[in-house]
Amino acid sequence: MRRKTHYVRNFFVLILIGVLVYMGYYVYEKTDVFIIKDISVMGNMRITEDELKDYLLTDELHFFKLNQYELDEKLLAYPKVKTGVIKKVFPDRLEIVVDERMPVVALEWSEQYLLVDEELVVVEVASSTSGYYPIHGYKFENFNIGCEIKDNHRYILENAMFLAFMIMNYDALEQPAITIEENKIFLSVNDNLRVEFGDGDNMEERFNKMVGVYEKLQEDGIYSGVIKVFHDGYPTFDPFEE
Repeated sequence: MRRKTHYVRNFFVLILIGVLVYMGYYVYEKTDVFIIKDISVMGNMRITEDELKDYLLTDELHFFKLNQYELDEKLLAYPKVKTGVIKKVFPDRLEIVVDERMPVVALEWSEQYLLVDEELVVVEVASSTSGYYPIHGYKFENFNIGCEIKDNHRYILENAMFLAFMIMNYDALEQPAITIEENKIFLSVNDNLRVEFGDGDNMEERFNKMVGVYEKLQEDGIYSGVIKVFHDGYPTFDPFEE
């Protein structure tokens, strides 16, 4: 017995499939259902969600058209981000886990301050020290936000930063000024007492020598002069003439 051909039913099935395909295309292309609208950020301390959203979503990002590689590259190019992972969450959200670049010192530059991290990457430019330990006098021609400071005397700046770390862990000194003059590191304990560290090589050893001399001077009531620890020999002290 021949089976009946259901032309009408097949016609409506085709119509239904066409409608579904068109609706799918319309939702995909013509609506904002799959446009990224929300970003949640984890691991952030200084970066806000709005800040990253404004940076990453300068153009409409479609969930299915989004180039994951390009977005990852863009995130890692952000000066305040050290590392980061982006995960797409269907249908219109991004989850981001970041490891931020945290400034550790404020480097004086042309009446401004560059907030730099431990790798000497410039995180941002500020009009004040923003509460970070300032380093004065280091001379260099240019910089780029999000990039390392690189010049022939970078190691002196690294040694000055190391000095700042040690001072912050030594309670007897209340943030004396660190200055780099002619590629030599100086510490101004007060208006009358300075320490000369030279280029800062073996900084930890030189700092400990300085502490020994400084504490002895305090015991003896001597508050003016220059403590010299710019070599690997014994430290010296030159008092200022009264």
